[in-house]
Amino acid sequence: MTPAEKIDAKVRELSQSLQRLGDLAERQEARLAAYSGRERQQRGLERRGAPSSSPLEALHAVGNALRAIGVAVEGAQGTAAAPSEGSHGHTGTVPPGGQASAAAATSGDVVFNTSTPIWETVGHTAPRADREDWKKFLAALPSVEERERDAELDGRILRGHEIVVANLEQLKRVVRFLVSSTFTDTNEERNLFLGDVMPALQLLGRKLKLEVFMAEMRWGIRKEAGDQHLTAEICMRELARCLRESVGISYVFIAAQKYGFRPFPRLIPEKLFTELLEKMADKDRTLLEEWFKLDENALPGDDAGEEKKWEGPREFYGTAPGASGRFYVLQSQSKLKEGEDWWPLFERMQVSLRGAALTCFPYETSEEGLRDPANKHFAQRFVISVTEEEFKRG
Repeated sequence: MTPAEKIDAKVRELSQSLQRLGDLAERQEARLAAYSGRERQQRGLERRGAPSSSPLEALHAVGNALRAIGVAVEGAQGTAAAPSEGSHGHTGTVPPGGQASAAAATSGDVVFNTSTPIWETVGHTAPRADREDWKKFLAALPSVEERERDAELDGRILRGHEIVVANLEQLKRVVRFLVSSTFTDTNEERNLFLGDVMPALQLLGRKLKLEVFMAEMRWGIRKEAGDQHLTAEICMRELARCLRESVGISYVFIAAQKYGFRPFPRLIPEKLFTELLEKMADKDRTLLEEWFKLDENALPGDDAGEEKKWEGPREFYGTAPGASGRFYVLQSQSKLKEGEDWWPLFERMQVSLRGAALTCFPYETSEEGLRDPANKHFAQRFVISVTEEEFKRG
């Protein structure tokens, strides 16, 4: 494909992305226009783990297409400016800076593919790990003596005799922490933490003979997991891993302006689900019965087990230790018909379940009840956000 053809292809891609973005924005504005400010807050319209058809993703596609056009323009101009005898294949050799200057000349002196380091956006000229004050801080720290290896323990491990996991856990020198926040209003802060703070923390960890890991959930969720409504559970599982493995800090919370995405649980205890359905209108009940199916692989629980199982959000998966019983399970988005949008269905179920929970359990879901540390009722999870769930656990 020639450079000109590449440019044409990228222009078509950009045009399609812009059209898609406009359509999505128009639909979103029409939907949100129907809600008052109070209703928007109650419906928890900020979405954590935005769907693949979100306007944000369309904007990213536009940006990527623009950058690709810049690369293609540079390649085309470079080829035209290059001497034929210096060419390799179909591409000419361009003097240093030739591509950038050619691209700038054809784009109003705008040079593509340039970026500002994250630390420069906050007024620094070098990353934290390279700043003199940080180097002095590290140099002033006392050295940590390396612990001698236990030859006997090493031998037991190699021979397969060391099967006590607790003994092996004690040997870890790991700091693993989850960074928790609403995504859309803390994007710059999270980028700064990841790009500027983490390298410095890892240098500090090496000085202290520690491994330092940060759990970043913005990129850790596969589409398949999102379609199966596992996003929140994966976040809680990663937080549990940090709490279990870290010898130091295990949770960092960044507060901003938003409360966060409030999904309903993927698993709902059988008895509780039935009770909530009784408080719904017929059309809402029909929708919930269509999307939630009873998992009959478990035995029905007794009343004591049911009440214990309703304790949450301590146990995010819906079961307290020793509890028995069956659950209604939210079906995968693969169940959607062709052309059907998940999010209007989600919002209807979200509002219906939350309204039924508020009716059935007025204290447990009230502001006073949510602040009560003794209140661990499952019904909270129809009201609180994923971010608050992480905060309670972390």
